[in-house]
Amino acid sequence: MFAVKLSPYRTPVERRHRRFALVLPVLLEFSRNGKVHNFEALSENVSILGLRAKTCASIPLRTAVSLTIEIKAAAGRRIRLLAEGEIVRVEAVREGGYAIAVECRRPIAEIDDRFSDHLQIA
Repeated sequence: MFAVKLSPYRTPVERRHRRFALVLPVLLEFSRNGKVHNFEALSENVSILGLRAKTCASIPLRTAVSLTIEIKAAAGRRIRLLAEGEIVRVEAVREGGYAIAVECRRPIAEIDDRFSDHLQIA
């Protein structure tokens, strides 16, 4: 399982949506110059309309991305969350790699397992 706690980044008054410190694998997909790119990232905090994550590659600011978060739940159940948005912040981090922020167009939502077999998710 994973731990959930409030993020220390800012007070709830300064944010539109509550953020949770969740470290989960994230798959980011975007198109650039006619080619589809997939990058793995690790979330640092997640809200209903966005997330901050670390990745080894820099993704250009304002790039439209699709993101998939997979959570392994109790009894072997797999929960997949899907969203689309854009990169609103990119920062180099001391340890290497980049911290990115994604602002989602709509709330991050669970993919219904009954239909997820029909989706192309790498």
